[in-house]
Amino acid sequence: MKRLRHLFTLFLIMGLMVGCSRKEQGKQARVLHLDNKSEVDTLDPALIRDVAASRVVMQLFEGLLEYHPKTLEPIPGAASHYDVSEDGKVYTFHLRKEAKWSNGDPVTAHDFVYSWKRVVDPKLGAAYAFQAFYIKNAQKIYEGKANASELGVTAVDDLTLRVELENPTPFFSAIVTFQTLRPVHQKTVEAYGDKWIRAEHIVSNGAFILKEWTPNKQIVLEPNPKYWDRKNLKLDRVVYYPLEDREVAFKLFRAGQLHYVDEVPSLKIPTLQGDPEFNHGPFLGAYYVLVNVAKPPFNNKHLRQALAMSIDREKITQVLHRGIANAAFTPKGTAGYQPPEGLPFNPEKARALLAEAGYPEGKGLPKITLSYNTDQDHKRVMELVQNMWKENLGIEVEIRNMEWKTLYQSYRERNYELGRMGWIGDYVDPNTFLDMHLTGNGNNDAGWSNLEYDRLIRLAGETINSKKRFEYFQKAESILLDESPVLPIYTWTFPSMMSKKMEGYHHTLLGMHPLKFVSLKE
Repeated sequence: MKRLRHLFTLFLIMGLMVGCSRKEQGKQARVLHLDNKSEVDTLDPALIRDVAASRVVMQLFEGLLEYHPKTLEPIPGAASHYDVSEDGKVYTFHLRKEAKWSNGDPVTAHDFVYSWKRVVDPKLGAAYAFQAFYIKNAQKIYEGKANASELGVTAVDDLTLRVELENPTPFFSAIVTFQTLRPVHQKTVEAYGDKWIRAEHIVSNGAFILKEWTPNKQIVLEPNPKYWDRKNLKLDRVVYYPLEDREVAFKLFRAGQLHYVDEVPSLKIPTLQGDPEFNHGPFLGAYYVLVNVAKPPFNNKHLRQALAMSIDREKITQVLHRGIANAAFTPKGTAGYQPPEGLPFNPEKARALLAEAGYPEGKGLPKITLSYNTDQDHKRVMELVQNMWKENLGIEVEIRNMEWKTLYQSYRERNYELGRMGWIGDYVDPNTFLDMHLTGNGNNDAGWSNLEYDRLIRLAGETINSKKRFEYFQKAESILLDESPVLPIYTWTFPSMMSKKMEGYHHTLLGMHPLKFVSLKE
């Protein structure tokens, strides 16, 4: 039955692509076909939660600053330039007078004031609202302790935006590139409510506009005729496909139906060495098991530590032919930061911890459930972990697969025991891996809370000196790893396929690709 579903998906997507290619013939259309891995829940910049949505949103909406296509350094976007005060607490952005929304309205500083107030509005429930907490009073507003009018963002005039921060934040220019802080068109949002992101309503200011969004099939983008740099766009259309099955995506690439594929199936990796279309580079991401610490028996720290210390990370990466074993959560060397060592693979110590937790040799511990989103590589990792816990601890584990949307919803509702999870950095700084574990953070799906951890992360956020910042981060991460609300397995590496026809599309640490720089060779 699974084989039949696999073939049906393959034929369905190929049918869509053949239909597209027939339309493209004759006019030599430059159409980019991309694997986007999963279905997109929303295209509202304030509400996105995952990489699939982020990739599309960054084409539709342009922030004050943009990602450099190769280095990911912040470069001018809707703002042509900006100034920083001597104390590092005030940023002044100067917007382009030629920047327009897709309906022809000018992009103004008022759009950013509205959009950022919307992000920190507690009624909206933005998962990434914490990205704005560096702005003065943003967190207080989100927590209902201040009024929206007190947000430290001011439209000095139509083309000048003044941003006052709580503390000097050396990486604030990187924060500004993030999709959550991209502007939305106020009149459109207010006119259509949660339906404003539909293709027939949406107004955007990025290089591309939304032409079609057919759930579970495709998202189609076309150049924004009002975009300030329209003359330099080299694509006629972009089509994203939500291909959760990596085997299907790989076969479509080999059939010439896709220009790019994320995450090649691990079993293919040894056979692809030397292939000019194959790339296997570093990726700023953590692969780990998420623990619901509020759900007994996982509220027992010793049990969580036992689980962490009975995972042979080196073996997993060897079997997968990918990843770098890492017992820490933050990838080593992130912006020069070296994380603490974490809890090593030590079955003997793990068994002692399990006994200390009250379950000697696993006795008395009910069967536990380890969930993952449907994917052959995730299945292989979860089966390896299942066997390691059985062999090293005597624990019975049921592994359960489901679609990503269903799994992610179970995390949000805390309706799970243990689950596979990954985190890709939002910018190149250890803070992007560590502030997500703050008490009440929208991405703290473990439900973990530690006041000393919170204090150290906030101190790091207030400190400019890199050495001192990293010391705070190391102390905080040591607490995180000791408490084990997350069980790190490896730092991601990224095996992908890219057509030789593509130009201007670079492999980056964050997997973010501004398509305004991409072209296709004839």
